Amino acid sequence: MRKILLVQGVCCLAFGAAAQEAAAESPAEAVAVELPEVVVEASRLGNTPMEMPQDVQVIDRAAIAATGAKSVGEVLEKAAPSIHLHRLGAGNPAMTQLATRGWGESGFGRLLVMVDGERLNSVDMSAPDLSRIPLANVRKIEVLHGPQTVLYGDNSSAGVVNILTDIDGGKDDVDYSTKTRIGAHGGSWETFGGDVAVRTGDAELATIAWANANWEKSRGYRGNSGWEIWNADGGVKKFFENGSFFKFSAFYNDANSRLPQQLSYAKWHSAPRHTDFEANKYRRISSGFDMQVEGVVNDENKVRLDVNVANRKMRSPSWYYGGWQDYDWATGLPTDYVSYDSLYAYMYDIWSYDFTPQWINTTAVFGLDNELVAGANYRYDRLDGKTASGTWYSPSYYNDWYGAGVKDWSKYRYERQTMAFFAQDTLHFTDYLAMQLGARYQRTWSGNTQALKNSRTDNMGAYEAALLFTPADDLKTYVRFARFFRNPFLDEVPYNQSYQISKLLAPEHGWSVDVGGEWRFLDDFSVAADAYITKTKKEIFYDATGTPANNVNSPSDTIREGFDLRGAWEKDKLAGLAIGYSYVNAEFDGGRYDGNTIPCVPESTVSLTGRVWLWDDCFIFGGYRYQSYQISCSDFHNTARKIPAFGLFNIGAAYEASSGLLKGWSFRFAIDNLLDKNYCDWSTYGSNYWPGAGRNYQFSVSYAF
Repeated sequence: MRKILLVQGVCCLAFGAAAQEAAAESPAEAVAVELPEVVVEASRLGNTPMEMPQDVQVIDRAAIAATGAKSVGEVLEKAAPSIHLHRLGAGNPAMTQLATRGWGESGFGRLLVMVDGERLNSVDMSAPDLSRIPLANVRKIEVLHGPQTVLYGDNSSAGVVNILTDIDGGKDDVDYSTKTRIGAHGGSWETFGGDVAVRTGDAELATIAWANANWEKSRGYRGNSGWEIWNADGGVKKFFENGSFFKFSAFYNDANSRLPQQLSYAKWHSAPRHTDFEANKYRRISSGFDMQVEGVVNDENKVRLDVNVANRKMRSPSWYYGGWQDYDWATGLPTDYVSYDSLYAYMYDIWSYDFTPQWINTTAVFGLDNELVAGANYRYDRLDGKTASGTWYSPSYYNDWYGAGVKDWSKYRYERQTMAFFAQDTLHFTDYLAMQLGARYQRTWSGNTQALKNSRTDNMGAYEAALLFTPADDLKTYVRFARFFRNPFLDEVPYNQSYQISKLLAPEHGWSVDVGGEWRFLDDFSVAADAYITKTKKEIFYDATGTPANNVNSPSDTIREGFDLRGAWEKDKLAGLAIGYSYVNAEFDGGRYDGNTIPCVPESTVSLTGRVWLWDDCFIFGGYRYQSYQISCSDFHNTARKIPAFGLFNIGAAYEASSGLLKGWSFRFAIDNLLDKNYCDWSTYGSNYWPGAGRNYQFSVSYAF
């Protein structure tokens, strides 16, 4: 292990309240009573960040507003420097990928994203669809850094992002009155959108209900990079006298995206808005429901049941050709005849079922305060897929790629069943010292009808141990050890020399150690620091240098060493500033790539955000983010051209009228990439580049009543 030197700097942040579609309060939360502590629901025990022996960051509505972000991905990028975005869609929120802690090409498979109890991570190699979460509906984002496998299983090796949009508080905290909010926004690239949200309730019945709808359409920054996104969600929550509750929510998302694909290095610099692929597209339709029931047995015991059912339909036709043609968004057909070299059409239909009963107990042990959460998890995922290919332009292929007239579809089914048992216990030796222990046992069966050996069963374990020292209410330090695992994506498979799927990959596993702390002082200041080292065995990645190029279990270990620093200062209605720094060294430990840097991982990241109030209802904000160079994806030899470092500025202003004739109205104007930087955060082999978006603006307005 290498020693990591922590250099802790006190700098600062202020996240004022704002108003607009990207920063407005969720209508279902606009008048909820603020709780005295920020509760982290991802802990399953409702602990505050200072009660958890790990690095926890909470981004509330005020913090979201101060970033000036337009999407959930942008919020995380600007407020959490250790999280990196890969923009394969040049501004399209549905084509944005998240990564953290030194995981690069498929880092989205190690960072679990949840929204109101639903896992957004898919069992196939598609990244979580962040367009599924309109920012106007978000009331809080919780980021748990480091492995969370004990409580959450797969996809949480690097951490959890927990996004909350539903109501906050208990029976006596919420406002049951009817509230409505409508909003609209527009900006660069012919981007337009609107949203509406309604919340209502009945105090006598202790029941509250909400519904939200959002729409956005854009031509996109690059050629063939436009999108159209529809969202609808709603729910109902019933409270009972003893603190029990029942909640049911449902959602629908339709994200229709064009795929601009890659450019050469020369074209990226000379014509970043160009695309060589004018017809490729991708559509994902998601729907599902989530049910949560929590029963209070007595002062020391609660039981909880979470049930989630989700369906994701994904369609993607791709054409490769030597000519240019116009493309009609409504029909999906070319308006000019063109000869195509080849056509590929992909269809996925994924069903996921998740069932998690839990028991929460706070009975004292030998006179010491104790908190125990224990439960089980059953999950079933099934992917039914089709693939078709053809040559040259054919109306039968083009019009019938959904399957009606195509005769040579290749059909397959991937499946996975997991059964897990988990427990986590926190024992408080004194008011200042606590120990947390946890473990998870999981048995996984995976099946693949295309593989020569078409199934495998794995027994996996995860565990954690941590010490928390809190000498004062506003100061904590901790040390934490965690062992984690991750199953491969269902379609993350290796091929033999005959390009047949020979077998299924083994799960990857490893361990991680964190040391850190957080201090909040003088009412207005806070600092946090975390240092970590992570070692992974059998890490799964795509090795483009093999023959054939393949998904593989790494024959050598991988190691990641890093630290994260955050500092903040906030003076309400005056000004504020925040700075964050993230460093990670990710490399291979042995084998033919020994000592080489893992691709698609920036070593250093700096983020700065701030705001200044002009008067009580108006503030201006701005920020800067710098990201160091990266090794190009799939360049395991570290010999190809690197992805250059870049820095981006953003500025804006927000106004929310709290009195007078404009009361209830909110306005916001924001400019991203102020200096119109031509940058890129995703490249493969040092030859294929996906440019980021140039300078762009957005204006939004909303009215709440």
